[in-house]
Amino acid sequence: MNTVVIGLQWGDEGKAKIVDHFAQEYGAVVRFNGGANAGHTTKAKVGDKDIEFVFHLMPAGALYEGKACVIGNGVVLDPFQLEKEIQELESHGLTIRDRLYLSESTHLVLPIHKLLDQKRESRRGKQSLGTTSRGIGPAYREKAGRTGLRVADALHKEYFQEKMKSLYEDVAPILGAGFEPSSYLQDSEDYYEIIQSFKGNITDTTLLLSKLQKEGSKLLFEGAQACFLDIDHGTYPYVSSSNSSSGGACTGSGVGPRDIHNVVGVLKAYCTRVGTGIFPTELNREEQEEKLAEELREVGAEYGATTGRPRRIGWLDGVFLRKSVALNSLDGIALTKIDVLDGQEEIKVATSYRRGEQLLDRLPACEKDWDGIEPVYTSFEGWKGKTMGCKSKAELPVKARDYLHALEEIASVPIVCVSTGPKRSELIHKGEGSWLDD
Repeated sequence: MNTVVIGLQWGDEGKAKIVDHFAQEYGAVVRFNGGANAGHTTKAKVGDKDIEFVFHLMPAGALYEGKACVIGNGVVLDPFQLEKEIQELESHGLTIRDRLYLSESTHLVLPIHKLLDQKRESRRGKQSLGTTSRGIGPAYREKAGRTGLRVADALHKEYFQEKMKSLYEDVAPILGAGFEPSSYLQDSEDYYEIIQSFKGNITDTTLLLSKLQKEGSKLLFEGAQACFLDIDHGTYPYVSSSNSSSGGACTGSGVGPRDIHNVVGVLKAYCTRVGTGIFPTELNREEQEEKLAEELREVGAEYGATTGRPRRIGWLDGVFLRKSVALNSLDGIALTKIDVLDGQEEIKVATSYRRGEQLLDRLPACEKDWDGIEPVYTSFEGWKGKTMGCKSKAELPVKARDYLHALEEIASVPIVCVSTGPKRSELIHKGEGSWLDD
């Protein structure tokens, strides 16, 4: 049974740990969207040491020897960042090169994409989208404009150089004074050399994934960012540049829709968001809320793995949750960071919105239509005991179980596992049924 693991909020839900957990039962882990703007953090025991890995491009299955790791065509690839991650794994005695596969159709992130990212963000000023300046948006822009360069292009030195020259000359007027289009000469050489080093890893990953399935391997699909950063379905324009909802698993890897059998959504027990954009339940309306936000940020280590930026903090939003259930055809939810809420006297979940006297239970599509909207909360009693480190449902405080029950009722989807801390071992996997079952 092939499974997609997808984030249900604005990213940073803890997808890497969940993918790492599920990967034990799968033959291959497939990354299907995004670029090096994603920061997937997981902690694993390597030898006698607990090591924290932050993957920006590498599928989380890399921590299991023998698992195929596939970077699909929907990703935009910075090959130098990928090489850094390979070397980090190798420094801890983990081999990856003989089981890593790159789609020949994957688009490349080039130095000019990073320059364009920085230029456009600085020109937006207060309207900045809060990008990571890793060149992701411009790379997808070139892809959509049919002027991008792909991994397969870089296997042909002169052809690649000519295409890069044309691209650099096209963007020179945008980058302005200080940019030398002739830099394509060195850049094309650098990219040609590093792609040559990956030559044995480059293939038609659509055919590879089909072959693996015929041989009996199960596939695990890993998304970057999350469904509300999806270019089509997210809180536009404060979104990423790819399809980060579950449908992107097909277009971003080359498998057909009938090859997806199960979708698990990763949900943080509260909400966070990096950068600007709609965030109805953000804790920033008064001094007491800001104090609570800071407390949760410190306890939850809510700082971007890629940028180090502090994440905005808020209560879980049930309206967004219901939309994500429908959007992603969820079969189950993996709840993370419930331990961060340990000791809170009251926990809130937004179950609808209010604009004046009008109650709303849907998400406005236009940013302007959010004006005047306030969340309507349902409150839950917090728990005095600790969920941190619990390894069975019976160990959880009763009020924590009540909270899980309530989330299942809001989502109408079973919670299949609960993370109770950052370590691999701090996870309760329910398996069949739901947390409502006795």
